[in-house]
Amino acid sequence: MTTYRKIHGRSIQAVTTDPTGDITEGQIWYNTASDTFKTVLASEAWASSGPLITKQQGINSFGTQTAAVGAGGYNSPPAGRPAITQEYNGTGFSSGGNMPAGKSDGAGFGVLTAGAVCGGYLTTQVDTTFEYDGSSWTAGGALGTARYGLGGAGTQTAGLAFAGATYPPTTNKNESEEYNGTSWSEGNNLNTARRNIFGFGTQTAGVGAGGQTPSHSTATEEYDGTSWSEVNNFNTARSQGGSSGIQTSGLIFGGEGSPSFLSVTEKYDGTSWTEVADLATGRRRGIGGAGSDSTAAVAFGGQVSPGGPTNQTSVTEEFTNSINVITAAAWASGGNLGTSRYDGGGGGTQTTALAWGGNTPGGLTGNTEKYDGTSWTESGNLATARSGNLGFGTQTAAVATGGYSGSPPGLTNNEHFDGSSWTSATAYPKNVQGLAGFGTQTAGAVVGGSSAGTPYATECNEYDGSSWTSSGACPRGISRWVCGTQTAAIGRSGSSTVASQEYDGSSWTDSGAMLQARGGPGGGGSQTAAICAGGGPAPANSNTEEYNGTIWFTAAGNLGTNVDSDSSARALITDKAVLMAGGRPNGGAGTQTNATQEYTGETSSVNLKTLTQS
Repeated sequence: MTTYRKIHGRSIQAVTTDPTGDITEGQIWYNTASDTFKTVLASEAWASSGPLITKQQGINSFGTQTAAVGAGGYNSPPAGRPAITQEYNGTGFSSGGNMPAGKSDGAGFGVLTAGAVCGGYLTTQVDTTFEYDGSSWTAGGALGTARYGLGGAGTQTAGLAFAGATYPPTTNKNESEEYNGTSWSEGNNLNTARRNIFGFGTQTAGVGAGGQTPSHSTATEEYDGTSWSEVNNFNTARSQGGSSGIQTSGLIFGGEGSPSFLSVTEKYDGTSWTEVADLATGRRRGIGGAGSDSTAAVAFGGQVSPGGPTNQTSVTEEFTNSINVITAAAWASGGNLGTSRYDGGGGGTQTTALAWGGNTPGGLTGNTEKYDGTSWTESGNLATARSGNLGFGTQTAAVATGGYSGSPPGLTNNEHFDGSSWTSATAYPKNVQGLAGFGTQTAGAVVGGSSAGTPYATECNEYDGSSWTSSGACPRGISRWVCGTQTAAIGRSGSSTVASQEYDGSSWTDSGAMLQARGGPGGGGSQTAAICAGGGPAPANSNTEEYNGTIWFTAAGNLGTNVDSDSSARALITDKAVLMAGGRPNGGAGTQTNATQEYTGETSSVNLKTLTQS
């Protein structure tokens, strides 16, 4: 008799807890604790990821799921086709080098470090080809036929462009051209002329699917390096969507059909098309798409309902075929503070946080609250009620330094928290408010701040728990937001600049540019893994960005309550868990909130199934 062991090369194991490591799809085990047989199955799904920096439709794209490029595109207002480049690292987008000229609705092919965009539309259809090396663009060879809405496939040195249209009047094209990294040469025509076509594959094994003929089409053609042949149609007629993959493992997603804004996704195995998981956000008009095959793709940008030139989107989604279920990074509401406040101090972690001081509806406060991951409880008050004292430390060993007590100059007051009460400690060397602190009670530092309107933004002083020592000046100044340790920190350089700077325990150096200038943001983390969210100018925003030690990039999930000047836990643990509490919802004086917001990074879990007899 055939046994499970003979078929699969292993026996059914008995375990007390379900495995999470080396598991393959279809593997079966017996869980003795639950008295059940279990297995693991692969699932196909889209999950949210970090949005585009700039909303775009008609975006030109190429690359893979973890290294993609979205270049140019169209947005309104202001109406235009910017030359910007947005690079995706598998989590979010950062800024790349600008294109020589902006355009939309072109064809992209290649990878992040060796890609190209050809054709497209500016004020009319263009024949230009721009090549990208991962940081800068150069002009390549011109297409033989200028056009927009064309499909692309291949690599930077072996590219393929096909179909498209010219205007006015709108005239569909069936030409195809091959690129050798320098120049284009004419290939054989497609069987059906069309525009806004889906394209993927390679120069010798390409796919052109759908598009407008002028009606929305399901027709699919394959290219073998010489000629095009008609193959099986896909299921839902459409155009202007996203695509990725190769001839034997490709995807098309979204687009315009019936209804206009589609979320339908179909995969191609080289012979037939199958509908799989839908996009969460239906969209059309030049969705950016990239991916190596039908198991791993990314979609970004496009136009969302109800349409119109201003309804471009920044939404990004990743498609996976995996035994793991992906839960996207997101902000969620936590327990409310007992006292609404802004511009206070904070420390600790997401599940052991501390908030103190700040401005309340009744004025300055010394009120202190502790958070256990669910709710806040009051603890001992500061000796001196104040705001503008973004301190540092943990829930049981925190430091509150300087601040504002109602009139300039700032304070020198320094207090220690031991988990229940505050006591006076060695005064700060200068009267200061609006400073930024980082580190622990016995190995911390304070940087920036101002006194009576005179900035001390370049000063940095280290603290050992009993005394202050002057350290390396911060050339650009640091304002309010900084995180990390005494020997490895990162901070933002004020509310009117995108500069950030890193500290190594003795000196500050310029670091990666942030995606936007913001005043009074919240977040926290380490020098190599930081989160920055919210902030002014008024009205406060909800955007979140992340730092990986080299660059800043967009992070998935916006704040539920837009705030600046928060009292925020400034620690980041391994799963990117950050807390923001309080702040000003509209970025203006005189308002405060008691909202607590918790950020959790992307997680994955095994897709377990219990086997039953029926």
